[in-house]
Amino acid sequence: MPTPLDATPPTSNGAPMTESPSHLVYVPLDGAPVTLPFLDAMRAYADAGFTGRIVAASVAPVAPVVQTVTDAGAVAAQARNARQIAVTDALGFAFPAPFFAVGTPLVKSGKSKFRALATDHASKPAIEEAARDAAAAIAAEKRTNFTVALRDLKITPEGQITRGKGAIPLEPLAWEALVSMAAPVLPSAKALLRVLDPDLRADLWNRQASKLPENIQTQVGVRSVGGSWQAFRAVSGTYPTTVQADRVLLGVAEALAGEGMRGSVVYDPASTRVRWEAAWMAPQEIDPRVGDILRVGVAGSTADAANGGFRVSMAATRILCVNLTIADAYLAAYRRAHRGNLDGVVTEIAATIKAVPEAFAAFAADWKITRATDVSKVALFGTTYKDVPSALAALVEKGEIDAGVGRDATVEALLNAYKAEEGDTLADLLNAVTRAAHEAEWSEFSRAALEHRAGELMPVFARAAA
Repeated sequence: MPTPLDATPPTSNGAPMTESPSHLVYVPLDGAPVTLPFLDAMRAYADAGFTGRIVAASVAPVAPVVQTVTDAGAVAAQARNARQIAVTDALGFAFPAPFFAVGTPLVKSGKSKFRALATDHASKPAIEEAARDAAAAIAAEKRTNFTVALRDLKITPEGQITRGKGAIPLEPLAWEALVSMAAPVLPSAKALLRVLDPDLRADLWNRQASKLPENIQTQVGVRSVGGSWQAFRAVSGTYPTTVQADRVLLGVAEALAGEGMRGSVVYDPASTRVRWEAAWMAPQEIDPRVGDILRVGVAGSTADAANGGFRVSMAATRILCVNLTIADAYLAAYRRAHRGNLDGVVTEIAATIKAVPEAFAAFAADWKITRATDVSKVALFGTTYKDVPSALAALVEKGEIDAGVGRDATVEALLNAYKAEEGDTLADLLNAVTRAAHEAEWSEFSRAALEHRAGELMPVFARAAA
């Protein structure tokens, strides 16, 4: 079995060549060898699951050696890529140069990875649904604030906070913030307080904090966790707390509703940090090639404990290598700190996000993304329908959707899939077909047939909505 790095360098005309210390040759299992800079070659080898071989390069070229590809698929891919890069360049994105010539087909492992990415993307919820669900989870904490002089806050040996009456648990982030604000009487005390016994820690805080002047005020944020209140945040008295992450997420949902973007929201209660991302992705039906942009969208983040501002970035992903090595690029679109009057922040963020689908409209057209078009407003195969369930049943009856398992079974699977993510648009209709193909307990043949039909319907629906 060959070792990852051959000791014998390649030869030309039977004579040994001079080895390059800065470049290696990556030889994929099912593709042509390519000379790459050392780290890029090792990255390509790792991305391929450590399959293929790495051998010493015979020369140190100025740029990676690439193949020229001129087949019909490559020519179409090069034209597509030229359109795509014109858009990303105009927006200000910067990608690394592909390792192979633009238009080079992916090897088998790269195609498999692309299908896995596309399937994962299709399984994600519409971003508006994910954002609303996360906003509801944050709102369920019933957060509120009270302002108090820092000197009046007492700590119990059990790690609870009190103003002299009832005590509530104090979360670590809030405790560290209180210690930082008490720096005039507890300088550089975080490490010390962390290792003290609970009784000593409480006694030291209570003695020293009482020496602070009355004008050092803090806002303590409390929330309900499992039915009990606890302090999760401590910020200065002037810190604005009116714009919480749930309001931002509802703005995201409203701005992207019906655009056909799928994504995720990650909320970490311990830190209050929220990160969300929404994207369009190239459909499985395309022939992915090196250089292709395979995903475009928007991402953002915020935090509610003075540990992160408001951020929104446009995002795009490009294929660099035949094994689907990819590069993610981000372009800052909005940034603002948690300071001053924040009444207009949600509106500003929503306006920034709402512009993203239009900026990437060329990709939606190329990928036949079906956006916010009500199903009752268009004719599908010559007929209009009042809602998505009616359209699904009728298209099965007409034979436009057929999984080879009989009409009733197909309709039942489609309607069950629709109920998992209801809506009134063409995108919701297509989502039901795609979800049924993935979730129905049918044979692989029937699932593949329905998945293939979903791909065929994409351009039909896009043309209907145009």
